Amino acid sequence: MSLKDQNKTVDPDLYKKALQYAFLLLKYRPRSIAEIVSRLKKREYPQSIVQSVLSFLQEKRFLDDNEFALLFVASADNKGWGPRKIVANLRKFKVSPEIIQAAMTAHGDFRLGLSDLVDKTIGRYRDPNRYQKIVRFLLGRGFVYSDIQQVLNEKGVFYREQRGLKEK
Repeated sequence: MSLKDQNKTVDPDLYKKALQYAFLLLKYRPRSIAEIVSRLKKREYPQSIVQSVLSFLQEKRFLDDNEFALLFVASADNKGWGPRKIVANLRKFKVSPEIIQAAMTAHGDFRLGLSDLVDKTIGRYRDPNRYQKIVRFLLGRGFVYSDIQQVLNEKGVFYREQRGLKEK
């Protein structure tokens, strides 16, 4: 069934309101398909209206999970998020694992962002438990422990059990 045929079978006023609401949501930031579906269903639009709106938005390329994932990964990396936190948030938006993997691969390495974040964070902590605090902070941001350890070693920050933090 074509888009015009779908629009003839649904209430045009209700369809127009649903489409305006979808555009309002997209005006603020890119959205995943599941997000738009969820928000339209929350407003209790019938399934036929939701499907018609989705078809239109996808046909006109206003709604695309691939594009959403790429934009989200780039934005989250700029915020200082690590790969684990980014993947968890994309899963929350119900983006498929294949699209998540493609977006993460397309973005590349997150170590540059990790290195910048370490540079900003190192000066914040001066006590003997500084190494653990930095690691805990970076793990909370979604970075992988082995990457954190490698970057800290490159920066000359090492963990010494007896003496606290030691720098080169």
